[in-house]
This record gives sequence, C-alpha cells and structure tokens, in this order.
Amino acid sequence: MKIVAAALFLSVQLAVPCVAQAPKTTPGQTAATPSVNSQLSETRELRKEVEQLRGEVEALKKAAKDTKTSLDWIAPDVLQNLNDIGTLKHTSVELDPAAPDKYAGVESGAGLLLVSLGKVEPYLDGYRVELKIANPYLMTFKGVDVSVTWAPRWKVNIDQFAEWIKKNRSQKFSFTDELVPGRWNSLSLILPSTKPDEFGYLSVSLDTNTISMRASLSK
Repeated sequence: MKIVAAALFLSVQLAVPCVAQAPKTTPGQTAATPSVNSQLSETRELRKEVEQLRGEVEALKKAAKDTKTSLDWIAPDVLQNLNDIGTLKHTSVELDPAAPDKYAGVESGAGLLLVSLGKVEPYLDGYRVELKIANPYLMTFKGVDVSVTWAPRWKVNIDQFAEWIKKNRSQKFSFTDELVPGRWNSLSLILPSTKPDEFGYLSVSLDTNTISMRASLSK
C-alpha cells in the first residue's frame, strides 16, 4: 500500500505545472524607476541639432544678403550693357594698372575715343594715374568728364564677388582741357587713400558733348 500511495503522489506532482513566482518586495521598498540618462542624452543631441540649424540659417541669411548686394550693384550695369550691345556701344573700358600702354575704345557723348594708361605712380597716400585719350577725329573736344572706378585686382572667385564689390571706389573728374585731334592727350588722375593692394583694377568712362571745328575755307 505504501508503494502504491507513493506512486500516486509522484504522478500528481508531475501532472501539476510549476508556477514561477514574482520576486517579493519587502515593506518600504519601491520598484526600480526608469533611467533618465537616455532622456538627458537625447535632449543634449536635440540641442546640438538646434544650434547647428541656427548656424546654417544665419549662414543662409548672410549669403542671401550678399547675393542681393551683388544683384543690386550689377543690375543697372546689366541693363546698360544690354542696351549697349543693341547699339554696339562701349560706354566704359577696364584697364590694368600693371599693364600700361594697352588701349581700348570707349564711347563718349560725341563719338568713340581711345583710352590708355600711361605712368602709374604712388602719390601722397594714394596714386597718380596718367590717363591718355586719343581723339581720332578732325574736330577738337572742349573738355571731358572722366568717371573712374578702382578696386583690388579681381580674382575669379564668385564666392568673393560680393566682398570685392564692397571694395570698389568711384570718383568723377572734370577737365577743361581740349582733346586735340590726331594725337594722344594726357590727363592726370589722383586716386586718394589707396594702398598698393587696393589698386589692381580700373574702369573708365568718358563724357564730352562740346566740340570745336575749323571754320570753312572761304572761296
């Protein structure tokens, strides 16, 4: 009988599944709280991304401002150049201070004149530039207005164009000298407060509307 009872008890134990028990907490003990380290890390990463985005926005604002400055500066010239192309006019000429004696044609108010640079030398806190103007006509021009723009030498870098534009300086000179026909006529331009590295580009335009011609030969 003892053997049969033991066998029955063993069979019952094997038939009943084991149930896992959850760990018990002692009185006064609380369950573990979620870690805040991951949340702090995510917050720091978000702040870094926000600062990076702010920097990119400021860079875009500056680029947009520089682009607007460039467009505002070149837009009138673009329109003028389009008009000049239509009428085959050259209202200004660009000269290199380091390469004197080269010449180019420029349209004045009364006709095409030839312009060239002569001697370029330091003068006081700037430069004195000899501007030579050739009058290829038989008439004499009475006086001339010379408008010049000078700047550092232009390096072909579109990213620095806006900064280069800001360094451009302009001045207008009025002369009562006559531009005698058939020869080079020299004028002296003083470009003040100009350092050597600020003078590598010169643009010249001319305006003259008064002419003088010989009287007709009497018969």
